[in-house]
Amino acid sequence: MKTEWALDPIYKGLEDPAYEADMQAVEKLIAEFAKAVKGAGKAEECAENLLLLEEELVLKISRLGLYLSLRQSVEAEN
Repeated sequence: MKTEWALDPIYKGLEDPAYEADMQAVEKLIAEFAKAVKGAGKAEECAENLLLLEEELVLKISRLGLYLSLRQSVEAEN
């Protein structure tokens, strides 16, 4: 029975290009979301666009947050 676990399937570390890409994607999505809110047009179009942006943003932030939380739980000194 294997009792060790690794976070590599999520990110290989804080220097992992995938981690950096997701961080940059979050910044971009936040800017897009703010722009979409300010330039709201027709209610249906605006709502659909905002929901799609929010969904993508929540998925990225959840993945990043999960990784950082798990990393901290095993490396309390980090």
